[in-house]
Amino acid sequence: MVYIDASSFLKEVINICNKSMIVTTYESDIEDDLIVKVRVYLIKDAFIDIFYNAGNQKTSFALIENKKRIYGVDDALPIGWHIHPFENPQAHIPSDIITFEEFIKTIETTQVKEFTTQDTKVYSNYL
Repeated sequence: MVYIDASSFLKEVINICNKSMIVTTYESDIEDDLIVKVRVYLIKDAFIDIFYNAGNQKTSFALIENKKRIYGVDDALPIGWHIHPFENPQAHIPSDIITFEEFIKTIETTQVKEFTTQDTKVYSNYL
């Protein structure tokens, strides 16, 4: 992964969130100009937790529903980049680097029919 500072990483995440039809809002924090933590709230009673450490480039994205990770990706050592799939979120499937944009697009395409909202136009583009 190409080095990216914490502020640039956060700007990229916010830009992607602002374009997504399933994001309602987000909260973010940068600690010591190195660590980014973001919680992205979705139209369904679910959220995405994002962690990025610009010092060692550790990155993780986790889709949380009912207080449990139901899908995620991260680059934890010693495994490196890997996926925690929807079918078995405890599993570790090795993968190439996955960006936040790729992560949220996976959620949009695989989970959007499960998202419920009274305003159906929010996800009509995905049906």
